Amino acid sequence: WVTATKMILDHFAGEGPFDFRGQWTTHTLMTPNFQPGPNPHGKAPVLVGALGPKMCEMTAEVADGILVVQDDDGGVSAFRPRAPKPAAPSKSE
Repeated sequence: WVTATKMILDHFAGEGPFDFRGQWTTHTLMTPNFQPGPNPHGKAPVLVGALGPKMCEMTAEVADGILVVQDDDGGVSAFRPRAPKPAAPSKSE
């Protein structure tokens, strides 16, 4: 999917035909009514959220960057909202 997304962004920037034929997906048809043209801020980078070694390896090969989340204990976790920490008990005198 990363290489397909990059091909689509390249096409919108005028850098090649709309033609991707991958192992699991094919993108060869783009309606002429949908052509956003180049992004005035440049092409967006394609970032991948990768956790395991295989995903990190794939990300290094084809993506523009990696997204990781660090746990409080220094480990890397999945992309999901963390539950709020419980409030400290109040000290009433």
